[in-house]
Amino acid sequence: MGLVLLWAGAAFAYDSLFVQLRTQNGLSKLFPSGKSRARIEDGPLLGFGTERTIVLPDGRLRIDQNRVYNKLRNPETGRVAELPEKWKMTVRLVLSPTLRLLEADTRARFHKSADKIFEDYHISEEQEDLFEVDHYRVVADRSGKHLTTTSYLRGKQTKSDTYDYPADSIPIEIAGYGLAAAIDRKVERFNFDLLLPDGSTHGIRAVVHRTRDLSRFAKGYPIPGHQLRRPKQVAVVEMRLDSPIKYMLFPHRFYFIYAAADPGRLLALWGGEPGDHMSAFRVE
Repeated sequence: MGLVLLWAGAAFAYDSLFVQLRTQNGLSKLFPSGKSRARIEDGPLLGFGTERTIVLPDGRLRIDQNRVYNKLRNPETGRVAELPEKWKMTVRLVLSPTLRLLEADTRARFHKSADKIFEDYHISEEQEDLFEVDHYRVVADRSGKHLTTTSYLRGKQTKSDTYDYPADSIPIEIAGYGLAAAIDRKVERFNFDLLLPDGSTHGIRAVVHRTRDLSRFAKGYPIPGHQLRRPKQVAVVEMRLDSPIKYMLFPHRFYFIYAAADPGRLLALWGGEPGDHMSAFRVE
């Protein structure tokens, strides 16, 4: 897929799409085995990531992701500086042939030496949760109807929880793969429920745009100019919270950009609150 859905129910078209995808065993074949690299920004953290996809003989899809953050941005001043020690994160995902999550394993090595960079911004204080877990596992049970999440810190289990994994939902870790399936099936408008690690869900409204000019989707975000004009048509999935009340509290959008002719290739993504946004750009 190259970088690091659920379709539910408000209208008949969305229901019928989910049923169609759920009965298709070959969805994992949208993502042929290969490796990609991307430049990434996760809030104040900047770096690079790689992703390797492997289609296993039984049709399952294995995804190995590696991220290395080497710079930190001060959210108050916008100043960017090198991290004294690189931050690293590895993720292994295993998906069923129908793109259901079977397991996820995330490991992180973050360093509080980053607090020495800026006098007025200490990331360990502003984002304490980053240092509360360094290993996180998600495993589906045999029925595929429940997920168990387990958190660890320095080798000791700190938390474990089991929650429902509805048939019409997909975890946030793999939402981008479901979006690619929707593009492949030429679906232009849909809703889906995003399943979060604590078992809660957020309804999302999505619209697909097919274009070569991404300028109108970049307003408020520091997107490099050369990323906004594409030589070939791309499919842009524009997403926002579906609930009017939630959208009023978080009136921001996310954009996932795929190769229109090859939805398994995620070319770029960005979105969220402009001052604390996320972005990734595929490096060819």
